[in-house]
Amino acid sequence: MTAAQRKQNKSLVEGIIDKTYFESPESAVKAFEKLREETDINAAKPYSIDVELTENDTVNHPKFGLGFVLELVSPTKVEILFEEGNILKLVCNQASRK
Repeated sequence: MTAAQRKQNKSLVEGIIDKTYFESPESAVKAFEKLREETDINAAKPYSIDVELTENDTVNHPKFGLGFVLELVSPTKVEILFEEGNILKLVCNQASRK
């Protein structure tokens, strides 16, 4: 994802998702759907523990599918919103640690 795409996605995430979207699973699903409509999902990075991720990136996970990185929890962990409204913390950015 280019810096311009990340900036565009960031403004969309900030404009669509706020704390009310996480008050129920149904509202998190709606947030996911709006993000999918407004984001270039063709730029999604294939997920692996080696992939470099940061806030507002879009990922394609082999098990969970399309997801949107909501937060960089630590240098090696991100929080991702997936299609069914699931928000998971996953490991990433491990390539630099090898």
